[in-house]
Amino acid sequence: MKIRIIAFILLISILLPVSYSKAEEIGFYTSYDDSNNVQITTKDRSLVIDFPDKKQYERSTIRLLDDDGTEYNVQWYETFAPIEYSLNNLQDGIYYLQIYIQSDSDGLYWSYIHGEAIKLKLSNDSIEILMPEVYKRNLERYNSRKNDKLTLQYYLQPSYWVESDNAEIISLANKITEGIENDYDKIRAIHDWVCNNIYYDFDALYGYGELISVSALETFDSRRSICQGYASITAALLRASGFPTKVVSGYAFGVGVDSEWNDDIISSGETNHAWNEVYVSDRWIIIDTTWNSNNRYLNKEFSDNTGLRNYKYFDISIELFSSDHLMVSDDSEADEYAAFYYIDKAKVTPTKKTLYLNKPKKKTVAIKTSISSDAKELGYKISYKSKNPKIAKVSKKGKVTAISKGKATISTTIQIGDNKKTFITAITVK
Repeated sequence: MKIRIIAFILLISILLPVSYSKAEEIGFYTSYDDSNNVQITTKDRSLVIDFPDKKQYERSTIRLLDDDGTEYNVQWYETFAPIEYSLNNLQDGIYYLQIYIQSDSDGLYWSYIHGEAIKLKLSNDSIEILMPEVYKRNLERYNSRKNDKLTLQYYLQPSYWVESDNAEIISLANKITEGIENDYDKIRAIHDWVCNNIYYDFDALYGYGELISVSALETFDSRRSICQGYASITAALLRASGFPTKVVSGYAFGVGVDSEWNDDIISSGETNHAWNEVYVSDRWIIIDTTWNSNNRYLNKEFSDNTGLRNYKYFDISIELFSSDHLMVSDDSEADEYAAFYYIDKAKVTPTKKTLYLNKPKKKTVAIKTSISSDAKELGYKISYKSKNPKIAKVSKKGKVTAISKGKATISTTIQIGDNKKTFITAITVK
């Protein structure tokens, strides 16, 4: 593709849409992975569709649907060069682009872009590509993702359901990535292994059988799970390979779920799906191994000749992802981890001090705190209290003043995020 992805991301961040918004100035990307990106731009009253130079994209069929589901302009193409798909014969109105790609394995066409993923507005002599309704929300959530040292450190550690320190998981991760030097290709290899070797447990989904597990290790042992298990084992293998990886929860359209965004879904915070974000080359990329796998476990049988369906949900663009996924979870757990870290590193001085009533220069002392400047992003507060203010009092800014002879204790409480720690300074007044 001729337009650099980095420039695209910067431009997107400037042109934030409200609900559905124009996209014709920048086009529509399906992926940040050039080898799987289908780029769609407008030219007068036509769409210019540029497919990747890969065998799996060599043949396609393209059509439009209206709100009633009526088909228009069904065309078949060989995609060796960008396609100019004309809409000149259509009346003004709203249409939805449908793209099918021919499968290498059986020659059939599978749905790549379907439903209301790409919405078009025809008016006068122009076409507008309208962004999905949750695009702005997802983009803001995605742009808020952190990449500081502690956040990345947190997402490298084993966690509940993600047993990345298990010997079997480590051994498998090493085997999958053996001989691969490029980090992006290592991530792709792990993605491919999960898509090819883990099976979606439809028996558990429909209540026909008991779900084995959603943890990484038990998903590895049973070779089947639901989305949470897919996300857990993907995260475990990636963390074991040295890549900070999140298990992200959100809402997605799928089996038995309506495929239309509404205010109740968007505002509820409800989740029904899990996927991953992995950090590589200074950015978080989105991976949904559940939706890229065609493996099924149904009626106590594993499907044959299925596995990796496609790369649609590997490093998928935010705009296409927003057609059927809503991001809900955030980095609050990583923030809590950082808050504990910063509090543990915080220092308060002095720990003890002698003050003198008859020496003005030695009658007061300032309590000093040492806190990482990075902790300010999490929000912090410092408070002081004297256990015996008749002996020594302390101001809101930590200045201690001797009042009378005796002993007093000054407590300094530091709060970072929701975490607190209290430090003690022993004061003797002479």
